[in-house]
Amino acid sequence: MRPGRDLVEVAAGASTSIIAVAEGMGGHGCGWLGARRVVRAVVERRGVAAIPPTFVGAASERDLPEARRRWFVTHAAVEVDALPLDLADAFVALDREALAVAMPAGPPIALAVGCIALTLDGVHVRGAHAGPGRAVVLRRGRMRPEELVGPQLLEGVPIEVVANALGMLATSGRAVERFETGLAAGDVLLACSRPLDLEDSELLALVDAYADAPLTALARAIESRVGGARSGGDAAFTLVRCVTLAP
Repeated sequence: MRPGRDLVEVAAGASTSIIAVAEGMGGHGCGWLGARRVVRAVVERRGVAAIPPTFVGAASERDLPEARRRWFVTHAAVEVDALPLDLADAFVALDREALAVAMPAGPPIALAVGCIALTLDGVHVRGAHAGPGRAVVLRRGRMRPEELVGPQLLEGVPIEVVANALGMLATSGRAVERFETGLAAGDVLLACSRPLDLEDSELLALVDAYADAPLTALARAIESRVGGARSGGDAAFTLVRCVTLAP
């Protein structure tokens, strides 16, 4: 999900066993391109052929502003010979190979992209994170969420400055963060490209209120209450709910 805005710098994609959200930063107005390339590379290489991946935001061609469509054919694809199955290793490969874009004149543009990607194996979740994103598990009846990963920011500065991202891994001095957890019935995992402008108590209350509603209804309820990312701009988020199937 994402708020509907003209300037789309975030992307999200999903297949049968992997989900990714990303946010492009910098790149002289080409942040959307970095987000698109990362999400499509991570998701498409792990999708099940019989069920094509789904993309929204900057990862979806139909959501690109008309002025940017001419970039689509030339620059949207990522040429990576072999992307490792391990997500953290895949981030490192993309950091090296996917985030330099040739320009008609002048040097290539170096892109920086924050990304959270996670794989689902039954109720077990494994993921990787680099950038300003956040992932939490919202459990019904709990006072606070289980924090999986949070924004990688510079410390000791009065404003939020991203300290790590794809495109910065070689120089940031920080590693890709790995995370894993198990989900129980009723749990909702929230992954967002930046922390949402919504208190944790409100998120937990929404999870309780929409426990019996479709997951899309919960997503719309969150979207309607979100004013954007805490530091401004757009934000992509995705939800995963654990349910018990009747025998």
